[in-house]
Amino acid sequence: MIAATVSRESAAEQAWDAVVVGAGPAGAFAALRLAQAGARTLLVERKTFPRDKVCGGCVSHRALALLDAAGLNEAVERAGAPTRSLRLYADGRRATLAIPRGLTIPRRDFDALLVEGAIAAGAAFLPQTTAVVGPVERDRRIVRFGESRRPETNCLASVVLLATGLGLTDIPAELARENEAPPGARIGIGATIETPDDGEESALRQADIEPGVIHMVVGPRGYVGLARAGRGRLMAAAAIDADLLAEARHPAAAAAMVLATAGRESWAEFMATTWRIAAWTGTPALTRRLRRPVAERIFVLGDAAGYVEPFTGEGIGWALAAGENVVVPALAARGGWSERIERRWLDQHARALERRRRFCRAMAAALRSRLMVGAAIRLLSVAPGVSAPAVWLWNRPLPVVESECL
Repeated sequence: MIAATVSRESAAEQAWDAVVVGAGPAGAFAALRLAQAGARTLLVERKTFPRDKVCGGCVSHRALALLDAAGLNEAVERAGAPTRSLRLYADGRRATLAIPRGLTIPRRDFDALLVEGAIAAGAAFLPQTTAVVGPVERDRRIVRFGESRRPETNCLASVVLLATGLGLTDIPAELARENEAPPGARIGIGATIETPDDGEESALRQADIEPGVIHMVVGPRGYVGLARAGRGRLMAAAAIDADLLAEARHPAAAAAMVLATAGRESWAEFMATTWRIAAWTGTPALTRRLRRPVAERIFVLGDAAGYVEPFTGEGIGWALAAGENVVVPALAARGGWSERIERRWLDQHARALERRRRFCRAMAAALRSRLMVGAAIRLLSVAPGVSAPAVWLWNRPLPVVESECL
């Protein structure tokens, strides 16, 4: 467990340049980069750390570049397993694409490394605490800890970063309401499956799930991603139709049904038994966004600002990019808030992420078409080079907000 570095009472006695609410990749990375820039930063998390999250745990090549700039690349690579190819499966066919080097790491480990990095950079960490954003007072935002409204459990911040994930709650009145998930939006499910890997009867060896490969299995009612994350560990994440999940009655059974319909019967048999060796978790309906993720002295980051059903590794990449790109406007807010900060950050944020999200929306739509998926796999199996433009787009460096933009 990562211990608190500050108590509620001592946090309330200090004036913060930034209070970051939520210690997932977007929040923890923002706290890390702000602390490295010299900002007095408080990172607040309502859960005990570390904890599991629904995620395939894929860190793309361009996400590794952001981690490298922050000094975390070596630690993350030691904790993860490298990936060098993406293999697509549907209707008994498959195609393999070469991709720039990435890695797979459980979110429990990845998020903990980011939090530890933020603490090492000088950020204060306050876990097991609910933080609620209050009004502006004396040109600062009030942040309340827990349900209490006692003055001694409130603090003031030049800026508040909300990175509370898909379950964003207690939205300040200044922020517009969230868009509802569209009809037919899928449900995210996932697990880190851990088995012994040192005997002839190893479940992972029997299943023959090759390491170093991101396996993406597409069926008519959802898709399942599988990737090895070191000895005896398998990351499983899926986007499943809600009616299939209800029919299957268990996430592992739903994932097994998708694997079976795509011709991966041995994997389906393995997955159907994982409820005994893994804790499966789920998400709200995927694909939604906040209409306006900024208000006076508030920035909304990561999944809380918008979530599109992701293609492999995109979600973590977006989160790190959001954490990187909020640093300049957050530092600028110490000198006073202005509409220009809001406007320029919105423009830069959209430029950095919207093209990627359009790409993922297109991919999510394509993955629902059995004919399109089948045709794509047949083409890629004989001419993998046609994927080069998409692979390049997938791994192109993200634009970074520059100080002169504000």
